[in-house]
Amino acid sequence: MAIITAKIQDVQNHGGWNSKEQLFKTIERKLYHVGEHEKTKRIFCPELVRIINARQAAGEKCLIGKPNEYVNYSTMEKPRTDDVKQNKAQIRALKEIDDNLRAVYQQVGGNAADPYFAKKPSHSLRHVAAQYWLRKSNFDYGFTAEIVGSMTIDELRKSYGGMPRDIFEAKYDKYINSGE
Repeated sequence: MAIITAKIQDVQNHGGWNSKEQLFKTIERKLYHVGEHEKTKRIFCPELVRIINARQAAGEKCLIGKPNEYVNYSTMEKPRTDDVKQNKAQIRALKEIDDNLRAVYQQVGGNAADPYFAKKPSHSLRHVAAQYWLRKSNFDYGFTAEIVGSMTIDELRKSYGGMPRDIFEAKYDKYINSGE
């Protein structure tokens, strides 16, 4: 829900895109109960930065879609999920996104065809990102927690397990044989 309710324009300092710093403020509502719901995320992908800048320059207010397309615009900054309101048309619009994601996951196959991905297709993108960055960073949990922005190091280890043996052995050899 955080990405669907992200505003491009800074409103009451809860949302917005800072093109100079390439930072986005979002509300991670699942963390509201522990007071960690306001997040700042850095966007690294140059193409995504270009798209966001173009939307901002065009006067768009939302990162995705138009105001009131997926949720009631006036409730987008609410910190609790229960306070973000949707009508039937908005629920159908989000369902269409989820249905498209399900179709992509089925087409990709493998782990993406797992029933969990079909059950929570939008939320599953977090897991895809976490797994991608763990592999890309050679299981640097701190880096991955920072870039994904919605998980702690402990949550990553609990959810995705320990470092694969081959990666651990390569890191061990690197540190032991580095001569430092």
